[in-house]
Amino acid sequence: MSSRPISCKRLHVLYTTPLLLGVLCIALILFSIFGLVPWGQTSGTLMVIHRTSSDAQDNHTASFHFGLLGSCYRAARGHRLHCTPAAFPPDYNTTILRGGREINSKNLGIMMPDLPPVFGTWMLISILALFCHILGCLPIFAPAKLGNLRFRSHQIFTATLWILGIGWTLGFSAVLSLACFVEGFGDTYNLTSANFVYNQASAGNIFVLLTIAMVAQVIIGLAIIVQISNAPNKDAGEFTSSWADHLRVTGP
Repeated sequence: MSSRPISCKRLHVLYTTPLLLGVLCIALILFSIFGLVPWGQTSGTLMVIHRTSSDAQDNHTASFHFGLLGSCYRAARGHRLHCTPAAFPPDYNTTILRGGREINSKNLGIMMPDLPPVFGTWMLISILALFCHILGCLPIFAPAKLGNLRFRSHQIFTATLWILGIGWTLGFSAVLSLACFVEGFGDTYNLTSANFVYNQASAGNIFVLLTIAMVAQVIIGLAIIVQISNAPNKDAGEFTSSWADHLRVTGP
């Protein structure tokens, strides 16, 4: 039984796109860990406390940003961030930041879960999954030179799926734990800041990055399942045709 040739467009959608999504996931997790401290990007903010203004037109308000490895202070929107050094456990001592007296620092006893190592492990597992995924795709992109690895693709894709699933479960648990902490702390802080009328705590941008990373890994997992079903197996009699014929590109 001869296999149906695949188009160039399908080849790139099915095999190249998941690899690019894997790189994107690693970059998003990396920015989540190091984005705020030490890189000074608000995309890595897990929680922000800002001084809301009584004047709706006044946007020049101070804000404190808290990340996985430290915290930053900004005098006004668009101004430079002044951050603590990167450390684990992170330094949330607002007294060393400029304007530390402008917020309800007495009720700022943040006991952040020890999640940076968990996110670091998630990133390392994602890198391992990407490496295995690339290894499994090599016979597809270079069938003439690496065709001898074709019958190992099924096993490699299966291992990749397991590794990716373990990493996703670990990441999902960490993100869920972090979200519950930020939600609970924000509600408590806002209630205890009654005497600081212009103080308000809210979730930061880190959850946008992490959500995109988790959704992308789900898409990668679904693509790998399709790749497993298409990969040749030594025990499958239907793959009697040559691998080159099976992967013969028919055009766009």
